[in-house]
Amino acid sequence: MVGLGTQRIEDELSRLFPGKTILRIDLDTMRRRTAYLEAWDALSKRKADIIVGTQMIARGIHLEGIGLVVVPLADVSLYQPDFRAAERAFALLTQVAGRAGRGESHGRVIIQTYVPHHYAIRCAENHDYVTFYRQECRIRKILRFPPFSRLIAVLGQAEDFEIGQEIFSTFTEELKNLAYPHREKVNVLGPTPAPIPRISGRFRWRTLIRGEDVKLMHSLTQRALESFRRQRGHSKIELTVDVDPHDLL
Repeated sequence: MVGLGTQRIEDELSRLFPGKTILRIDLDTMRRRTAYLEAWDALSKRKADIIVGTQMIARGIHLEGIGLVVVPLADVSLYQPDFRAAERAFALLTQVAGRAGRGESHGRVIIQTYVPHHYAIRCAENHDYVTFYRQECRIRKILRFPPFSRLIAVLGQAEDFEIGQEIFSTFTEELKNLAYPHREKVNVLGPTPAPIPRISGRFRWRTLIRGEDVKLMHSLTQRALESFRRQRGHSKIELTVDVDPHDLL
């Protein structure tokens, strides 16, 4: 009932505005090598009345004459299980809002949200970078997330769910045992299913190592990996270590 996607929105707009030319820009429509150039040509020549797209249209496109920008369900990016979720939501909303009202025309932006009082949305509404920065830093400091600590993310991927889950849980328990004597400096969080739990037929899990002593974190992770390689059946799961991960998807 609330299923959303660019194709679904395109269908609804076609029904609501018959006769209007709608241009959809997303991964499905941009697969051909020349598709993006063709879309840019159509946009620059104003051959489209309505543009529907993913966040790829929020960045790097300067077009005059766009009078209205609408962001449906802005909360989707806000509540991703990632400590940078609020930062990304704020950046995306301010960027997409900047598409409206360029040149001599005035613009209007509508943001659909279930949490209109969230600081990321309120600050984006007012283009208040300073308030967002202060609030985000305060929260990250309390939760001990970057830039106030360091992170190492370990991602496990396996084709068999039960075997992969068992082996990855054993690896995480070993890591927790190694980190326990240093619990004042290092925390191990997990294991949990990754935010995208399955890709290309492979199940995914994630464990985080959090702390301020990155050398100690490296040492503990290396020792846990050495123990993992001696574990029976370890070849049935692939482990990827990401130091200072850019995202946790």
